[in-house]
Amino acid sequence: MTPTRSTLPSPPCLLLVAGLPGSGKTTFARALAQQLNWPHLNTDLVRIELGLQGRYDAGSKETVYRTLLQKAEALLSEGSNVILDSTFYRREVRTPFLQMAARHACRPLWIWVEAAEEAIRRRMGTERPYSEADFSVYQKLKNELEPLEEPHLTLRSDQLEPADMIGRALSYLQKTTV
Repeated sequence: MTPTRSTLPSPPCLLLVAGLPGSGKTTFARALAQQLNWPHLNTDLVRIELGLQGRYDAGSKETVYRTLLQKAEALLSEGSNVILDSTFYRREVRTPFLQMAARHACRPLWIWVEAAEEAIRRRMGTERPYSEADFSVYQKLKNELEPLEEPHLTLRSDQLEPADMIGRALSYLQKTTV
């Protein structure tokens, strides 16, 4: 299913893909970005670019999210759509991105990706490019999670094939076009 320009939100569009570590959000976000030909930004890659691998203290997290925000802001300022992918596990992390969307008069669209804990445990037992998170990180963030209150689409990566996830996301994007 390939959407037409007229059926997708007009640029700039901010699509935020959220989920706990190991949920499949990055794999999904990357595939969706390729399908739509939209830029995809990810906190794991930003962390690597900044040389902050292995650093998860409050200051390092703030730097990573601030840099992600700046990169997204630059794309929206150019009139580009953008897909952001991160845990977005706390309201205080999400708020600056919502404020940025408001500054650019674009509605932030959210997709929450999740999977059963056993599937996440299996995934985290294999090497994953770019992500340093292990199952203990998943458990910690799960305990600190502040659920999304914003309207969103939920996708179960352990129950859906990648093509089905993309299809549902495209339908969601088309339905949110006003």
